[in-house]
Amino acid sequence: MRNEAAILEEMRLAVEGEKVAGEFAGWAGDSHADQMSMVLPFLVCPTETATAQLRFRMRRSRPDRDCSATLVVTYEGHDFCAWRMDWRPQTPHMNRVGPPELRGVEVETGVHDFRLNVALGLARMHAENLPICIPVEAPPNFSAFVRAVCGMLNIVLTEAIPDPPWSPRLF
Repeated sequence: MRNEAAILEEMRLAVEGEKVAGEFAGWAGDSHADQMSMVLPFLVCPTETATAQLRFRMRRSRPDRDCSATLVVTYEGHDFCAWRMDWRPQTPHMNRVGPPELRGVEVETGVHDFRLNVALGLARMHAENLPICIPVEAPPNFSAFVRAVCGMLNIVLTEAIPDPPWSPRLF
């Protein structure tokens, strides 16, 4: 892939460096759609030529379940997933690749860490959506999920992130 070393370095800087969150626009999605998302931009990010943002995704119908937070690095107009945490997903993740101690491990709540996936190379990281995941303890609620993500990614929040607009369905 063109500029692979430069893209991977920008991804590393975005994952490891301290970031200061900017103002978020709120949860987006059709009022009747189940899936919603929110983008958290950064006022300060240690990348040199790329930009980065944190994207949250959730399902309205699954309160305190099935959420993800993804650190996305944009380099020369292309988005690359650098890190992701899945919180109580609908189906567990199964590691099919990676270090022997993680291969075959089924993960419910887990982190798809850049440092574990970078050895696969950018093309596989991108095509397979960060296929190596390590299990972490599931935060008890959305606020704790946000705190865990911000702690792992060195993000300083300038304002509280509101809970998603949950709307559980009976059927």
